[in-house]
Amino acid sequence: MLAPVQPEDDPSAVRIERGTADNLRDMILQAHSLGQKVVLDWDRPADVDVLAGWTRDFGLDGFRFIRGGPADPLKTTRAVLIRTKPEILLAGDAGGESGPAPWLDLYGSASFGEALLEVRSGKAGAERLEEMVLSADPADRAASLPIRSLPPGGSNIFGEEPSAHLALLLTGGGVPMIRSGEEAGEGRAVEKMMRRLAAARKKHPAFSRGQTFRVAASDGRSVFAFARFYREDAIFTAVNLSKEPFEGTVLLPEIFRPGGGKIRLKRVLPGPDLSPGEEGRASLRLPPWGAQVWVLR
Repeated sequence: MLAPVQPEDDPSAVRIERGTADNLRDMILQAHSLGQKVVLDWDRPADVDVLAGWTRDFGLDGFRFIRGGPADPLKTTRAVLIRTKPEILLAGDAGGESGPAPWLDLYGSASFGEALLEVRSGKAGAERLEEMVLSADPADRAASLPIRSLPPGGSNIFGEEPSAHLALLLTGGGVPMIRSGEEAGEGRAVEKMMRRLAAARKKHPAFSRGQTFRVAASDGRSVFAFARFYREDAIFTAVNLSKEPFEGTVLLPEIFRPGGGKIRLKRVLPGPDLSPGEEGRASLRLPPWGAQVWVLR
């Protein structure tokens, strides 16, 4: 998600302090190479032809209307942009009790970030995240999807360990949003983690669609574990939402360990792995605020 880059007096240009038009094109191409989509924040009314020009000239994947929105009727706006790019994404506010507008593909939701803050402060446990993660992807694929983002200062929400919040953001349903990269933190460790997860999302469709189920852990308040299934693909995520290290077990679904035999999961991130146990369980260690993500072999 890009902050507005156009100057006040020319909605079709790139603001000089943001770089050049070629810089923007290169950044969008790099994001696409990682399997990411780029949506531009739009904070003013604009002729639909201007929006179509941005889509065509820069390869943008969509727009998030912060205020104002297009001057044309929304039905016309969407129709024109779809002719320019059939898979265009339009995002906006959730719309209060009435829900997101029918023309939106994505809608903003602060509940994910709020839940992380409650867990970090000790006001809530892992169960606080269960409902939003398990219901983030509606059965009706024509329905709008929630945008998941970290709260302000999200890079430090769990101290220096980036695993927990980034793993939840990129595997927990909905559409993950990283605003200008600042909430992903700084440093090579975070960059490597983001690249690994982005590459896995590009290869495994279960990261972004399908059914999600919570997986039982020996400490259900501190550890949030869940599996996502889509056709023949599946992923498994385990997150320690505690300042204390976790050493316990998780009860793996049959697909991950057929007949109680070899575990059919491959780690996405360096660090802790699963060890086979009895009766379908697997042993696992996680550091404070740590996480691991696995994909089906």
